[in-house]
Amino acid sequence: MGNITFVKGATPETPGTVIETAPVVAAPAAVVPSTSLAVAPVAAAPLAAPFFDDRNIDFKDIIVPRLNVVQKVGDLSELFDPGCIVLNQSTVIHIPENKAKTPPVVGSGPLVLTPIGCRPLQYAEKVSGGGRGLFVNSEAEVAAANGTLDYKEWKAGKGTPNGKKRFEEYATFLFLVKQPKALLPDEEHQVFTHEIDGEYYTLALMGLKGVWFTGFAKRLFTERKIGFLRAGGYASFNWNLTTFVKSFTGDDGGTNYAIAPVLANGTKNTPALLSYVKDGLGFGA
Repeated sequence: MGNITFVKGATPETPGTVIETAPVVAAPAAVVPSTSLAVAPVAAAPLAAPFFDDRNIDFKDIIVPRLNVVQKVGDLSELFDPGCIVLNQSTVIHIPENKAKTPPVVGSGPLVLTPIGCRPLQYAEKVSGGGRGLFVNSEAEVAAANGTLDYKEWKAGKGTPNGKKRFEEYATFLFLVKQPKALLPDEEHQVFTHEIDGEYYTLALMGLKGVWFTGFAKRLFTERKIGFLRAGGYASFNWNLTTFVKSFTGDDGGTNYAIAPVLANGTKNTPALLSYVKDGLGFGA
């Protein structure tokens, strides 16, 4: 069964080892009686080297799907409802509750995910209208691009010849995402392929910036540094995630809206899940 895709408005093999064999050759007619069916013995052929060593596939050589949040503007908003969380820009894996909508949207329940780790921080230029700007890997590169992370500095120079570009921190987390069975049955487990304790999961990357950096990434950073994730690491607990519409004052003084995270503590992960992360997926302690 392929990916189950929900569009806007939705509610709920290593190839075998190659063996080379020598051809069967009959003995010369002069030494084989005409009534005999005997053939010359054939020596056993050695096994060829495997076509592909599937035990040594590096993580950099695989494609990990991404999670995206559907905002009120942008390409995804033309296909899906704002607030939904989408896998690979094609499959809705979370629908938030919306009691204000007619008829009310019950939602699919919180998305359960386990953080595995975070890449080094990067920095994304904030562009008006939600477009994609510069993307750099260090604060030094931000400065070299005439950019700043300081909102007040950016605001003070806005519209002036020496005005700076505004950048914001960007964290990319790797998550183990639990299958929302009611929304995505995925009976043949082609999307949620990892079985742990009778439940199915998929790996996914998620980039967090803006309100998602503040409300999600910083929460994980805090608990990992000084909170309950200090001893066991990111993967020791799972989290429950949904979304809501947040209003804020825009740079022009008007009211703008953004889809923001609602993050709640989950439960302590089982030894089986931790072992799978460490040994099955190879992500260390």
